Amino acid sequence: MPQYRSAPGNLAAYLLRRGDGDRTEFAVLTLWKSLDAVRAFVGEDIEQPVPSAADETFLTGPPPAITHYKAIEEP
Repeated sequence: MPQYRSAPGNLAAYLLRRGDGDRTEFAVLTLWKSLDAVRAFVGEDIEQPVPSAADETFLTGPPPAITHYKAIEEP
């Protein structure tokens, strides 16, 4: 998480964990100032996951999906 939190334009980063029988699922939630800040961190293809050294050890399926949402502010 430190690499996300220290990236320019990152507003917050959270690691979520959920037990599911004999598996544990993780989700990473990051908040960014802009999509340009995301691109500066991951490159042009913001739909591709950033590989982690732990991926080979812990991933049991296909690479994780990346989904982007735009925050909506109440008036």
